[in-house]
Amino acid sequence: MPLIRSLWVLLLTGLSSLALLALYGFGHELALQQGRPLRGGVAWGLLAGALQLCWFPLLMLLQNTGALLWPVRRLQLALGAMALFVLPLLVLAPPWADWSHPYRSAYLLFCAAAGIALSYAGQSVLPHWCARRSGDRYMAT
Repeated sequence: MPLIRSLWVLLLTGLSSLALLALYGFGHELALQQGRPLRGGVAWGLLAGALQLCWFPLLMLLQNTGALLWPVRRLQLALGAMALFVLPLLVLAPPWADWSHPYRSAYLLFCAAAGIALSYAGQSVLPHWCARRSGDRYMAT
């Protein structure tokens, strides 16, 4: 069973990170098609890329592992992961700066929240699936 749980943590981490990348990529292309200006240049792109490709998957891996070890604290871990995603974004690229992208910052936060919500929802699937496999009808319903 530990192998299945480890694979489940990796699967949830991958799906959440993929959801963030896909949603933000779609929104970014949609904004470009509608003629929204690109402010901030390379610095904003590097920060958004680093948050999406490095920081968010690490947070999801830690959050999913923590939720596996302490299932009662799933909500606190999800909120903590969201706070740890928001803080670097607010410190390194404040939305009130002259060069910032306020709507893209908000959209990046929305995409991160969607990825964390997907991970949170997936964490409740594994116990029910394991209970159904073991035949525990009380837990499976």
